[in-house]
Amino acid sequence: MRTTNKLSQIIKAFALIMAIVPPPVGAEVPNRKHIEITKGKIVKIDESGRRVKIAHGELKQFNMQPMTMYFGVTGATDLTAFREDDEIQFELKRGRDKTLRIMAMCTLDEAQTACLN
Repeated sequence: MRTTNKLSQIIKAFALIMAIVPPPVGAEVPNRKHIEITKGKIVKIDESGRRVKIAHGELKQFNMQPMTMYFGVTGATDLTAFREDDEIQFELKRGRDKTLRIMAMCTLDEAQTACLN
């Protein structure tokens, strides 16, 4: 009985520590989705390389300041539907290899109405 009480106390103490100690810096947080939907402007399209150069605003989810950069595009996105200087909305996801990829994108209308949910 004494061993059972000690074990129970150790388990309770461990659970308390796990609840109040934050994960290490850079550790992945379980159930956190690494997806962000944002807007930008197409600067260049590289159809053969399956990538798009986009001038984008701040990406809070990925802790990135506004900049112009290339993003890889998933196979489901038809790049022939887009042109340079198109104002777009796009969905980014961080892959297992830590790179950011466009999962979906669409052209915004003149009112900059969101086209992705």
